[in-house]
Amino acid sequence: MNHSFKKIGKFILVKVQRFSAYRNLAGRFIKNIRIGEASETERLLVHTWWNPEYSGISVPASPHATDFVAKKGTKVIGYVQLVRRSEDFKAEAGHWLFGLLVKPLYRNMGIGEALSRKVIEQARQEGAKELLLLVHEDNRNAVNLYRKLGFERRVIEGLEESLEKERSVTGRRRVVMGLLL
Repeated sequence: MNHSFKKIGKFILVKVQRFSAYRNLAGRFIKNIRIGEASETERLLVHTWWNPEYSGISVPASPHATDFVAKKGTKVIGYVQLVRRSEDFKAEAGHWLFGLLVKPLYRNMGIGEALSRKVIEQARQEGAKELLLLVHEDNRNAVNLYRKLGFERRVIEGLEESLEKERSVTGRRRVVMGLLL
C-alpha cells in the first residue's frame, strides 16, 4: 500500500511542478541554495542516493573529476560532476558534464541549471574549448535545459556505434550535446 501512495505522490508532484505559480515560489527558494564542491561525506551520500544497492560502499574520488552539490542548509538536494578525459579516451576525450541529478521535490526550481552553470564556469576556467554531455533523447526536460544553456546536438563518430548498441540493450538512446566555450 505504501508503494501506491508514493507513486501517486510522485505523479501529483510532477503535475504541480509544471504550474507557473510553483516555479515563481521556487524562484524565491533558490536564493537559499548553495552550490559548491562536494566533500567526501557528500559524495558518499550522493552515491548511496543514486545507487541504493551499494549503500555505504565508498567510491574513491577521481583526480579526473570534480563533484559539485546543491545544498539547502546542510541537506544535499542536487549533484553534478565535471569529468576530464585525456586524449587516451579517443572519442570520449575532453571535458564532460556528467550525472546531473536533482531530488524530485526540488526539480523545476533552477537547481539543475545552477549546477550546470557551475560546471560550465569550471570548464571555462580550466581552458576547455568545449563541454560535452550525454543525455537520453527522450528526456525532454533535460534536453530543453541544455538547449537553454547553449548546448547543441553533436555527432561523435567514435561514440555513435556504442550508443546504438546501448539502445538495443536498454531501449533508450542517449545523444551527445556540446557547448563551445
